[in-house]
Amino acid sequence: MPKTDGSGRDRKVLRQTVALFKEAGWEIRDGRLSNVKTGEVFAFTLSCVSKEQEKIALHYQRTLSQIGIEMSIRVLDSPQFQRMLDTYEFDMLPVIWQNSLSPGNEQDFYYGSSGRRIPGTRNYPGIADPAVDRMIGALLAATTREDFVAAVRALDRLLVNGFYIVPFYDSGGQWVARWKTIGRPAELPLSGFEGSALWYEKP
Repeated sequence: MPKTDGSGRDRKVLRQTVALFKEAGWEIRDGRLSNVKTGEVFAFTLSCVSKEQEKIALHYQRTLSQIGIEMSIRVLDSPQFQRMLDTYEFDMLPVIWQNSLSPGNEQDFYYGSSGRRIPGTRNYPGIADPAVDRMIGALLAATTREDFVAAVRALDRLLVNGFYIVPFYDSGGQWVARWKTIGRPAELPLSGFEGSALWYEKP
């Protein structure tokens, strides 16, 4: 991922972005990012389901406006948002994919080509890539750890290089409040916070 100065207005990164768009046939005209051939304006709607998501969306909207992209924000209630997820009728939305430390058949539900045609899966980007399908099949058919790890890493590379998502942020771990009398291990499991690993320490 590119690194910025954290200001939200890093001119170096913005120039690089505009240059990439120009290579793809998009230029800023009258303050709006437009397709050179068709004149189409780069515009879309981001749908969200909570005020917390809306706050992040507003920041994203301000950032995109610096290079002429017009992003509208639509806040929905939970039933509307779920219906949108089930039918894939959206431009963009914030979602989270939960993964275990040992990926399995849920990967097909998340990224498999069949999910593009079946309502209610979590293939929200509409991925239909034979290479992705092959790697999902390979990780499910793996009989050794070496083959399994190789397939999972190959799948990860395909998903990253497909540019299906825009990663918004990472909170950098889990925040847990506790009394000083509650002890915890120096190293936590890879899966994250585990309440059963705590103990009571006498003051």
